[in-house]
Amino acid sequence: MSRYGEVFDSDYNPAHQQVYEVFSSYFENPLMIKLKEDSNGVSFYYARIHCMLGVENRYLIALVPPGDRSVPASQHRLSEISWFQLHISQSPDEFNVPVFSYIPKKSPPYTAIIQRFDHTASYDRYSCQGLPITVTIRIGSAMNQERGTLCSALETFRTVIAFAN
Repeated sequence: MSRYGEVFDSDYNPAHQQVYEVFSSYFENPLMIKLKEDSNGVSFYYARIHCMLGVENRYLIALVPPGDRSVPASQHRLSEISWFQLHISQSPDEFNVPVFSYIPKKSPPYTAIIQRFDHTASYDRYSCQGLPITVTIRIGSAMNQERGTLCSALETFRTVIAFAN
């Protein structure tokens, strides 16, 4: 490759870019805030999903690998965040973060079939047709089945999206 010049962004992966676009579109590209960075350098970006029902708060949480240069309290759109895991979760905790609404989408690519390949006492793990991701759903959700769709997994609010190896 050096024959033609240097690569500017050696971490760029077109397949990852497609996944970022899919989830930014699904959640309508919410504004997120960096709440913290853990001892390993992983950054946590949060946004709260508006919900009229229920006692628990719903959150979209993007985990960014070490090297993120943004300071805590920085705000970025989901499309601007190069996450390695995306959590769609419920929690009784309330954080002072941006709140957003979205309309669940039931058309491709969100209707992609997910197929379970791992089951434990605490989670089910699925592969996703057409996207290079694994979908992990914590046990206790309504999902807990062999097959489903990406959108049905997201709407359990017990979901972790990660890039497949």
